[in-house]
Amino acid sequence: MRTGIIGLGALGSSLGLALRAQKAWADVTGFDASARVQNEAKRKGAIREGTRDVADLLSDADVVVLAIPPLAVVEFLREYGPRLRADTVVTDVATSKQTILDAAERHVPARSGFVGGHPLVSCLPGIEHVDLTLYQGRPWCLAAAIGTAGDRLETVSALVEAAGARPYFVDAVEHDAWVAGVEGLPRIVAAALARVSVGSGAWRELIRVSGAPFDNAVAAAAGNTQEARDVALTSGAALVSWLDRMIVELDRWREAVAESRSDVLEQQFADAAALWERWREERKNQAVKGKGTP
Repeated sequence: MRTGIIGLGALGSSLGLALRAQKAWADVTGFDASARVQNEAKRKGAIREGTRDVADLLSDADVVVLAIPPLAVVEFLREYGPRLRADTVVTDVATSKQTILDAAERHVPARSGFVGGHPLVSCLPGIEHVDLTLYQGRPWCLAAAIGTAGDRLETVSALVEAAGARPYFVDAVEHDAWVAGVEGLPRIVAAALARVSVGSGAWRELIRVSGAPFDNAVAAAAGNTQEARDVALTSGAALVSWLDRMIVELDRWREAVAESRSDVLEQQFADAAALWERWREERKNQAVKGKGTP
C-alpha cells in the first residue's frame, strides 16, 4: 500500500514511523511545507522518500493522510480534491470533523473518497517529538463523507490498525460536540487564565508564589496555536454552548466568593473533586475494556 503523508510534524511523522514498521505499509512518501522538517522526517525513517510537489505525491498514493490543521485540510480539499485519482482515498488527523466532511463532500469526487479521522492522542507539536508508539492502543475516530464507498472506509481502518490504533466510528456532529467540551473549552479557559494572570502587571510576583496548580491549569494554552484557533472556528455552536455553561458556572463561584459563602464553596469544591474521581475511574474502566470512547 502506497501512502502519502502531508504534514510531517509529530502526528504525521509518528504515523509514518508506525506504518513503515509494517511491511505492507512501508512505502510512505511525505511532504511538508518546511524542507528542513521533511528532510528530518526522512532521516528519522518516518518516510521512505520526500517530495516537494504535492501533485506528484497525489499521483502515486493509494492513501493520502492530511496531518495538518483543520482549516488547512479544508483548503487542501478545495484545491486538490477534484484532481484525485479514482483509486485514491484521503483521510486526515484533524481535531474537527463536520466542517472538513462538508468540504470533502463538495470537492472530493465520489469515485475517490474521504474518511475523516481523529486519533485520540496527546503530544507536543514538531518533528522533534516524533514517537513510534504514539498511536499504540489508542482510539482513532472515523467518520466517512457521504458517498464514500465501503472499501475506502476499510482501507482507512486498515491504516489505523497498522499504526497500532483502534478504529472508533462516530457521527461527525456528535464528535465535534464532544471535542468542543474536552479540547476546545479547556484550551480557551487555559488561554484566558494565562492572559489574566501572566498578562497582568504583577506576573513577576505571581511566579514567586505559583506552583503545580497554576502550571497544570494553563498547560493547555501551550502547543499548536493554529490548531487551537481552527478547532475554535470549526466547532461553531457546540463550543459556544460549552462557553455559555462555563460562564454560568463561573458566576456561581464568583457569587459564593463575593458573599463569603463557606458552605457553598466547600460543597462546590467537594462536588468537583467527586466528579473528577468519577471521570478518572471511568477512564480506567474504558482502558481495561478496550473501548475507544472519547
